[in-house]
Amino acid sequence: MSQQPAHEGLPQNIPLQALPLEQLDKLRQNTERELDYLNQTLATLSTASRRFSASKSTALDLQAGVDAAASAAASSAAAPPPPPTLVPITPSMYVPGRMVDPGTLTVDLGTGYYAEMNPKQAAGYFERKVEAVRVQMEIAQGNATQKRQQLEAISIVIQGKMQQQANAQGAS
Repeated sequence: MSQQPAHEGLPQNIPLQALPLEQLDKLRQNTERELDYLNQTLATLSTASRRFSASKSTALDLQAGVDAAASAAASSAAAPPPPPTLVPITPSMYVPGRMVDPGTLTVDLGTGYYAEMNPKQAAGYFERKVEAVRVQMEIAQGNATQKRQQLEAISIVIQGKMQQQANAQGAS
């Protein structure tokens, strides 16, 4: 049984200066694609965070309405009817509707799963989702910053090599 070095099969760090100009250009292009992907991911995560925050806010507003209705019922006052709402049929088409029970919400958990929750539970769920997305955004932002630094280093080396080539051609 032969002993293999622990680093065999792992990528090795090669100084940028040691790479030919063609490989540096390919590396720059690949790094730019990765940076674009990370920026798209950040935009998607930001949109998700805003949607979860809006859902949390709506759940808290509904909880306030449920609390007001409960206090009206306790004081024997007539409870106000649930406010009208628009129910989405498609992303751009809505129909008017009224909530039968504003104290029970059906929350989309993703991939076709739904759960019934009261507004306070729903707000807690959406708060946890906002926090999870925030953590993912921090990770993606850190990766994007690292890719920007790598791209800058690659660009500096490319410029230096091009200057060296220009100087060599000028000296000939």
